[in-house]
Amino acid sequence: VNTLINTHGHEDHVLGNQVFVEVYPEMEILARAGTRDYLENGPVQGRVRAFSRNMRNQQEAGEREAARVGRRGLNGDRLVAEHLRDYYQQDIYAVRTEYRNVRVTPPTRIFEGRMVLERGARTIELLDLGFGKAGSDVVVYLPNDRLVIAGDIVPHPIPYGFSRLQTAWLDTLRRLVELDFDDLIPGHGEELLDKDYVEQVIDLVEFEIR
Repeated sequence: VNTLINTHGHEDHVLGNQVFVEVYPEMEILARAGTRDYLENGPVQGRVRAFSRNMRNQQEAGEREAARVGRRGLNGDRLVAEHLRDYYQQDIYAVRTEYRNVRVTPPTRIFEGRMVLERGARTIELLDLGFGKAGSDVVVYLPNDRLVIAGDIVPHPIPYGFSRLQTAWLDTLRRLVELDFDDLIPGHGEELLDKDYVEQVIDLVEFEIR
């Protein structure tokens, strides 16, 4: 492995960078400047330290959130509250162990706009199509393979992009669906074998912002 691409800076996507570097020390990590800045100067460093040290505070906050959701009474809240309780009473111990061993490893090479990598007969395009979920999102497009790796611009099976900048996210989805591809690997979930899901998300966001 000589190249690792960070589609964005969220911890669940980048805190494994260190493992690749340990095994392949000459490897480049490619990302946009916003991802580098997020990892070097953003909240990640402090969050990793806080999570590994102040677990009781995390658990108490989680218990309050589970109780709040359980009282809310919306469809599905009971299952969400149970999931939160399981996480903060059990899973959090495994997460803390992992966070104690994390060394935040930022990108080593920055690009903006578009970058093209040639790997034998394979062309790999790194594209800035606009705001996704994190900001500084990267779409990886392999035109000869008719494949898109979308990062968290397209999570599956539940879309997640309603926290902010919905109109900008919608524009990004429209640009994404214009690419010539058959298969799409989302930031979360199983591989998608056509554009149907992305088009459904576009319809949903258009309806929400009308």
